Amino acid sequence: MADAIITGAGGAINGVACVRYWKVIAEAMPGEGVCSASDSGYVRIAGNDDWRGVYTAYGVEPDYLPGELFRFIGATRDGKGVDSQAEGAIVDRIVLKWDTEKAKLLSYECYFSAADHELLLGAYSAEDLTVAAPPTPVSLGMSLDDSPVDHVRNMELVLECSNPHYVTSDTDGHTHRKRGNYDASFKASVYLDDPGILPDKNEIKEVKFATKLDDEGEMEEWWHLKWAIITEATPILDIEGGEDGRGRLMEAAIAGDMTGFKGGIKGFIKSPGLTEWWPPA
Repeated sequence: MADAIITGAGGAINGVACVRYWKVIAEAMPGEGVCSASDSGYVRIAGNDDWRGVYTAYGVEPDYLPGELFRFIGATRDGKGVDSQAEGAIVDRIVLKWDTEKAKLLSYECYFSAADHELLLGAYSAEDLTVAAPPTPVSLGMSLDDSPVDHVRNMELVLECSNPHYVTSDTDGHTHRKRGNYDASFKASVYLDDPGILPDKNEIKEVKFATKLDDEGEMEEWWHLKWAIITEATPILDIEGGEDGRGRLMEAAIAGDMTGFKGGIKGFIKSPGLTEWWPPA
């Protein structure tokens, strides 16, 4: 028998640049029960179905953002894969990641699910026609109210829509979704020279996450979260350290959640390319 196992080499997603990985989970939700006629055993019959997926890619500006409909075609270079049909997928959440300390390529995770079409598996093709040019993570940091935060190690920005799902007599047993409410949160790890510089909890801040620096090392492009309420500012000191017994540098965890207004002024969330994700158009 010929060995026809597929590899990931040359795989792609339609319309998405620099894909690293993708996965789609299709699941059935059978009706089930135990009754006097089932001899104490479960009886299950065909029920509703749903599907969801995730992909990761290099870059700082996702091709699709939460609440957006898109056609997901994930395929191998041999033309085999899955298809959401039309704009049958909706983005639920984006997780953007910076790891300045380890100089990892900037990347993001995209979580999506069924909008209004059944997932098809079979002969489908996708191709990435872009040029691989992920931005450098070197020296990228963040600011609070336009004041740079010193010694940033890593950051994470989460954008999400709580897209409500439903199954009715008109959906033929398939789960559908509509765009829901918008939310965002962030967290960062920094090294400290003074815990007193940490922001106070419940402070409302304008937060910028750098994606590109100019020749003078100043922020040139960034993700812009206006506003966020600080939910955590935790100093951490590991005196003993790891197995080598060395003490660790003092660090801190900073985190916050979106708040759309400060003092009656409406904020916004914008991408480095100045796409305004919230408020929605």
